[in-house]
Amino acid sequence: MESASLAERFFRSSKVTILAVSLGGGICARIDALEAEEKITDALALDAAASAAVEALADAVQLMLQQRAGKEGFALTKRFSPGYGDLPLTYQKNIIDILEGGKYNISVSDSLILLPRKTVTAFTAWREK
Repeated sequence: MESASLAERFFRSSKVTILAVSLGGGICARIDALEAEEKITDALALDAAASAAVEALADAVQLMLQQRAGKEGFALTKRFSPGYGDLPLTYQKNIIDILEGGKYNISVSDSLILLPRKTVTAFTAWREK
């Protein structure tokens, strides 16, 4: 991957964890249904809450990884996702392929949107303390 931002984060790192977290398709279907019913305020509120929830889930996974890394003598970098810095969104497809996302009903649309929409992919690097 050609990314100065990613290279800077991974500099002096021993390991990298690639992760994907998702709320699944049910929440997206409910948001779409609310929009179809023209309950736009409800759809927007649910969409915002789901966005916050998937980020909280990614934070919880990061915390779990930090605890494990600490026990093994490592510290973790912050999560870094396609679309941050100079890391293009096109790498979403690579991540989903590496993680075999199809097994978990996670894919990437032609317009590079993760499906289900409430899904986050990221890298975190492990550095020796």
